[in-house]
Amino acid sequence: MNKNIHSEVAYIHGRPTGHPIHQAYAKSINADFYPVDFYLRWHDRPNSNRFRRYLSWLLCAFFFPNKKSYAIFFTECIRFPVIIMRWLGLLYREQRIIALMANEALYFIYTKNYSSTASFAMKKYLRSCDAIICVGKMQANLAREILKENRPPIYTIYNGINIERFQKKISTSQSLSSKKILFISNVDVEWRAWYKGTDLMFKAFDIVSKTIPDATFILIGRWDNTLFNQQVNRYCASTKNNIVNIGYTDKLETYIGDASIYLHCARGDAFPTTTMEVMAAGVVPIISEWTGTKEIVEQVDVRLVVPLDEVRIAEKIIWYLNLPISEKTMLSEKCKEVIKKYTEENAIQNFKEIFIEIANDFKILL
Repeated sequence: MNKNIHSEVAYIHGRPTGHPIHQAYAKSINADFYPVDFYLRWHDRPNSNRFRRYLSWLLCAFFFPNKKSYAIFFTECIRFPVIIMRWLGLLYREQRIIALMANEALYFIYTKNYSSTASFAMKKYLRSCDAIICVGKMQANLAREILKENRPPIYTIYNGINIERFQKKISTSQSLSSKKILFISNVDVEWRAWYKGTDLMFKAFDIVSKTIPDATFILIGRWDNTLFNQQVNRYCASTKNNIVNIGYTDKLETYIGDASIYLHCARGDAFPTTTMEVMAAGVVPIISEWTGTKEIVEQVDVRLVVPLDEVRIAEKIIWYLNLPISEKTMLSEKCKEVIKKYTEENAIQNFKEIFIEIANDFKILL
């Protein structure tokens, strides 16, 4: 290794910050933090054009602080300035790039939701990395399928939550008999609506309402109002009075405690912590087979994982709502039991061990 390289790690994240658990991972390895657009900001400005984005990539690549002093560049998902440094020969051969994959990118490549140019660039990025860390088995399987044999080593981790927050503050004893269905997510643009599967869930709720008229669908999170109204009017106009859009709230525990079901039927959602949080409170989730946390939900009951089909989703909701309280109680308690090992502390420790293992393979001591 070049004598100028030491064991420091640079963590490159999105704006305004990275995901909280990703931030915690980076802190656990004493990384230095850099936003992807520290030079010529664009990432959190939706009106930024392509020219500004591409120029920012180049400027950040050329002017990355102390770029030749870092042993590892650790990127939250795909961050092009880092790989541009490698492609332009701005890094030493011994310097390593590790990508943390935990967003929609792999699923969107897999389902051809990106242009052929974007997909090619992203696959080129991933193949140019020295290692890929995937949050969840679904992400890891997608990476293997997309990159085939021509790929760097792929490692799998899991995310964790603050379990005590949801177990101490929430009582679900009365919600087991309710007809309230909960969904938590920010849906501010159309692609996120598709990614989160909101069209499927609205269609499913419309079907459910015709069988269970007093069912209520409660949405938590920041929505674009125009997008919300378009989807409700299109997919469940006759039952929209039973849909309650709360928006952002700092009383999340209250709504979780009142829910009978948590619904999250996404298209490629990597590892949504909301499914874990409701499980900690004893709320039973029904999720899609393309939601990364299915590997956790399946440990409660495989019947809680459904295809991306509104009829099948509706059938599963009706099935659960009609279960006797004794069976709902059993599933609720199983959720609490299964989620116990998925703590923030365990997740951070697991990540740190794997990251150090990768560094050791590169003969880098952290």
